[in-house]
This record gives sequence, structure tokens and C-alpha cells, in this order.
Amino acid sequence: MVADALGCTTDDTITVTDDVVVTGVIEGAGGSDTIEVTGNASVNGGVFGAGEGQDVSAAADTGDVITINTTGTVLGVWGGDDGDASDGVTGDVITWTAGIISDGIYGGNGSDQAFVTATDYDGTQVLDGGDDVLVADGMIDTLTLQGVTVSAPGANVLNWENVVIDGGSVKFSDQALTTGSEAGTGLSIINGGTLDASGGGLALTGNMSNSGIVTTQDGIVGDVINVSGNYTGTGAFNIDVELGDSSSPTDMMVVAGDTSGTTTINVVNVGGVGAATGTGPTDGIQIVQVGGVSDPNAFVLGGTVTIGAFVYDLAQADGQNWYLQSTENSLQGQIFGYSALQAAMGDDLDTLWQRVGQRERLLNADGSLSAAGTKVKTELNRTRVEGRLGANLSGDDDNWTFYTEAGVAIAITGKEYTSFKGIAGARWNF
Repeated sequence: MVADALGCTTDDTITVTDDVVVTGVIEGAGGSDTIEVTGNASVNGGVFGAGEGQDVSAAADTGDVITINTTGTVLGVWGGDDGDASDGVTGDVITWTAGIISDGIYGGNGSDQAFVTATDYDGTQVLDGGDDVLVADGMIDTLTLQGVTVSAPGANVLNWENVVIDGGSVKFSDQALTTGSEAGTGLSIINGGTLDASGGGLALTGNMSNSGIVTTQDGIVGDVINVSGNYTGTGAFNIDVELGDSSSPTDMMVVAGDTSGTTTINVVNVGGVGAATGTGPTDGIQIVQVGGVSDPNAFVLGGTVTIGAFVYDLAQADGQNWYLQSTENSLQGQIFGYSALQAAMGDDLDTLWQRVGQRERLLNADGSLSAAGTKVKTELNRTRVEGRLGANLSGDDDNWTFYTEAGVAIAITGKEYTSFKGIAGARWNF
């Protein structure tokens, strides 16, 4: 065990490894220090990039590199106060690769960077960038959540001008996050990362840049993502919608600022049966609301969405907001039974032979003609193929009808039975 590991005003390198336990603290003090906790080492009192150290030189700290990569436990990491408003270019680089950090990471002043890849990060730790989320002081802090899958309250992720979801999946369990709102700052989703805003949505104070996945899909409609700044995207936005008329409930995104890029919207229908929405300027199911300027290609639909006889497409109907608008499918399939036809004639015509006329007859084992059989009959202009499978094709310049029917006749003890008591068919108008 070691009581403390203390640096001084010069640049220090402090490494705690193996099974060493620091019962006190590690302090880098002044200068630009490199501090690493590896192996199975633990630090009971925390790691400080600055601190008074051996010579009370915390004020001379100029930015530290701190790495936590251990199977042990560290109370927390505190970066140095690296300069003032005019010296914001300096800062700490804090990397949490492995090990348990009980309290959290605190950047302090300066332009700090924190990289969190540890599977031990469970969202209970505080990740604090330091001063605020404004760039005017010259201090721009960036937190990168790299490949982690976590549900964390946004209240524990604070004072970062930039928050980056780099791979993995992150959910802000209190449905809120504050980042920078100025150009070049905000929440970014990159490298296939996922922002999971299901279960209520997200209120983001700041900008959003999405080249990964933003999803609200959970089988329940009504999740709303609010972005107070601008949105730009080249990734995907996955939502639940009850596909019906214009009043249908849906997940959606509300952007107070501008939208740009090209984001693919993927829709999952939740209980909708399809309906006409109309195609006017404000008709349709609104899924993106934009307060500023929305580029004409800012959003595209991920694929054809068809429910029943209705096809839904994405339209910037009013030149600003984005709607799912439906039109009736030009190729309509209607599956119907044979009961009406049977009522009209089936009871009077006892066999398929009588209903369809001359056909090819099958032979029984003794060489006699069977009641079973097939029939094919073809006419020019109007084609009718009947028996086991038939087709009618008729039409004019305005309407074509394609009709198929099938019937099966079998012979049992000299009597004929049919599988449907008639015909099953399908009709398409196009």
C-alpha cells in the first residue's frame, strides 16, 4: 500500500500498477503530467491532475493525460484547472478504458477531452466537463462515449460543449441532455452509434448531428425528440407510426432550428390499417416539424410503406415540415371466395365437369373415366384457363382486370367432391 503519490511543479509521470493500493490520492500538481492506473491497482482517494502535490503548485498545472485502465477501483478523476478564459486551449485528456470509477470524471477548467470505453460505466457516475457549455470563454470540452451500451441520466452528463456517441448505444434515461448550441458543438452520433430515445423521447438543448442511428422504435407511438438547435444528418431516424389518416398518432422529431443533410426515415407500423390522408400542404401524418429552414432533401423514406390499399410516401408538403401522405394503391388486390357464384349456379351444377364444360379426363385404376380432371380453354383476345388453374384477362383502354380461379375435383366412391365447393380467386384492377 502507498499513502499518496504526489507530483510537483515540473512535468511528472506517475504510474500505479500491479496490485498497488493508494490509500490516499494521486496528485500531479503543476506542469503537464502523465498519470496512469493499470493492472489491478486501486486509488481510494482519487486521481487529481493538479492538486498541491509536493510543492503546492496546483496553480501551475498546464494540462494532464490521465488513463484509468485497471481491474481495480478508483474513487474518481479530477482534471486540473488548466488555464483561465484566455488560456482555454490547454486541457486534460482523460481516458477510462477499464476499472470501476465510483464517483465520476470532472474536467475542471480548460478544453478537456474524455474518452469512455469501459464496460464498467453504468450511467451512475458523473461525467462533468467543467465550466459550462458556452464557447465564448475559449474552453470547449468534448466527451466521447466510445462503443458503450448504457442508460444514463442526462443530469449526470453535464458541461460538455460536445457529446459524441461513437458506436454502441446510449439512452438518456431522464429524457434530457444539454450540450453546446453554437456552431460546431452539440450531440453527435457517429460510426454506427445509436441514440436510443424510445420510451418517451429526448429533450436536447443544443444541436444534433446524426451519421448513425436515432431511434424511438419500441412498439409504442408517441415518442418525441425535441432539438432546440439545428439538426444535420446522413444517418437514420427510426420511428413507430400508427398508419392511418392525418390524425394518426406517431413518433416524431421537432427541430427548433434548421435541418440539413439527408436522413433516412424508417417506419414501423403499429396497429394502423391504412387510410386516406389527403395530399394538401398540411395533410398527412407529421413526423418532422421544423422551426427554421429545412433543405428539400433533408429527409427521405427508407422504403415503400404500404398498408392495405394505401401507399405512404414522405412529403415536405408545406415546404418546411415533413409528412407521411397516403394515396390509394393503383394495383389493388382483392381476394374473394366463391360463395356468390356457388349460390348462383353451383347447386344446380353438380360436378366440376358440368360447371366448366369439356375437359381432359383422368382414368381410374380400372381404366374407366374418373370424375376428376383438368380443363384448358384458350380464346384470342379473351383468355380463359380453367380447371385446376384458370385466368381471365379482359379490359379496355381505361381498366384491365386480371382474374384467377382454381378448383379441384376428386372422385370418391363414384361421387365427385370439390375442395372449395366452388372456386377461389383473386382480382387486380390496374
